[in-house]
Amino acid sequence: MKLMIAGIALLASTSILAEMPSINWGGDFRYRYEAIDDGASIGHKDHRQRIRARLNAHSEVIDKVHASIQLASGNGAITSTNQTLGDGGSNKALDIDIFSIDWMFAKNANATLGKMKNPLHTVGNSDIVFDTDFTPEGASVGYKTDLYFASLNQFVIANNSTSADVILYAPQAGINLGAGPVKFTIGGSWYNYSSMVNQSVTGSLSSAGNSTAANFFQNGYKVLNGFAEMSGQVSHLSYSVFYDYIKNGEVETGDTGWLAGAKLKCHNWTLSYDYRWVETDATVGFLADGDVAGSLGTGLYGHRTDLGYAINKNVSTNAVYYAHTKMSNKQHYDKYQVNLVFKF
Repeated sequence: MKLMIAGIALLASTSILAEMPSINWGGDFRYRYEAIDDGASIGHKDHRQRIRARLNAHSEVIDKVHASIQLASGNGAITSTNQTLGDGGSNKALDIDIFSIDWMFAKNANATLGKMKNPLHTVGNSDIVFDTDFTPEGASVGYKTDLYFASLNQFVIANNSTSADVILYAPQAGINLGAGPVKFTIGGSWYNYSSMVNQSVTGSLSSAGNSTAANFFQNGYKVLNGFAEMSGQVSHLSYSVFYDYIKNGEVETGDTGWLAGAKLKCHNWTLSYDYRWVETDATVGFLADGDVAGSLGTGLYGHRTDLGYAINKNVSTNAVYYAHTKMSNKQHYDKYQVNLVFKF
């Protein structure tokens, strides 16, 4: 009798497990050494060791509907999931970095809701508009084939109880063209931030180089973006050359930004370089790259060089050098990083 009950229980549990959706797990861990010379303290550099940990899971809820969640280290910052070591070995925070539902409602078309991986296409991982760690919150509808890509996006930037919310409306479209071994990507976006004028500078919504008055944002941001990339391969050498341009139609001065760069890959080695020029109100600063010039997203110019090596498919290392100058006072800012990354 006991054996029969155990057998029934085993069959029941097996049936339940068979009906449960499978979950795909993944993640990565990065250890970083960083040295910063902000140009203010002569002869002194800020040395720090930092970690980043991310754990993600993906599962099919029903046919063509997938759920994704990613937990990441950090302190709630928009443009960083790093934690600086120290503070007596205190425990480190873990945040929800991604929590979204994706519905593939037609061939090559999908809709995403929640806090998501950034659906907007960039060339050369350009981050003059959005830091690569930025995970927007809201809704996105996209269409993508080998030739075309397009999306309509609505992201909540600030939810205000006593004033208008700041919403980013961001349509984008582009095309991929091929000419033998050479490929071209050309596209454009329009970033329309509602109600940014007189939005208070507080919390994560820092000025980050933008014009402010009495602790409020002074200007609006309706940013036109055009981008292009050429890529190809010669023997074992892969290459890409890219250009990203932005212009804010809401201001008359300090309205322009651009980034130009190139990437090379040969066997396990990668080398990339870019130069950026981003004026004070070319875009919303607190969403742009958080590593340059002390998290100054706008009002700067300078170089970034990145040399990387893949030890194997799951372990890699790279060294990055940032050299940027603040436009307002010509203060120079250097940053050196060495990273060791493990994927699982």
